[in-house]
Amino acid sequence: MKKKHIGRLLAALLLVSICVFGFISTGKADITSSPNPPFIDPEDMVAGEYYFFWDHGSGTSVVQHDRLESDEIYSSYAITPSHASFAANSHRSVNAAGNIQAASLGQKKHLERCKNAGAYVP
Repeated sequence: MKKKHIGRLLAALLLVSICVFGFISTGKADITSSPNPPFIDPEDMVAGEYYFFWDHGSGTSVVQHDRLESDEIYSSYAITPSHASFAANSHRSVNAAGNIQAASLGQKKHLERCKNAGAYVP
């Protein structure tokens, strides 16, 4: 009978220690840091750079930026994976493009493969 009580006591002690020590933090979270990259204004896009954004008509797009004229974003090259499409010299309105951010290395490489092939390559 005593072994049963000792076992319960140890289990309860273990549970309490996990709860107490599991919620104690040695440091504070940095509120200013964010895992999400900052969004870029269309006016701040640099010619020749690669960008990833949400195209409200087509889904996500990866583009190599060319220029911005009269609220139109012109791209030297663009891919839209959801449509499996590749386009040279495309454009879209500033209103259609949302959440613009720098493209990742993988996205840049995907666009480069499509440029080299002259067509969309998965």
